[in-house]
Amino acid sequence: MAGKKVKCPVCEVIFEVETDMEVGDTISCSDCYAELKIVKLNPLQVEEAVSDFSDDDDEKEDSEDKW
Repeated sequence: MAGKKVKCPVCEVIFEVETDMEVGDTISCSDCYAELKIVKLNPLQVEEAVSDFSDDDDEKEDSEDKW
C-alpha cells in the first residue's frame, strides 16, 4: 500500500508517510528529522510540533537558586 506524501514545513522536503494516521499524531521528517504534528488528513497537512518544554522554566529555576 502506498503512503501519502507531505511537505516538511521546516526543510520543505516532500516525503512519504503511512496512511493509517490520525489528526494529532506526530511523525518525523525523513530528511531533517523535525518532529511534525498531523493537523489535517484530507489533504494531509502537518505543522512543526511544539514542545511542551519551555526554556523559561529553566530561567525561573536558576533565579530561585540564587536566593
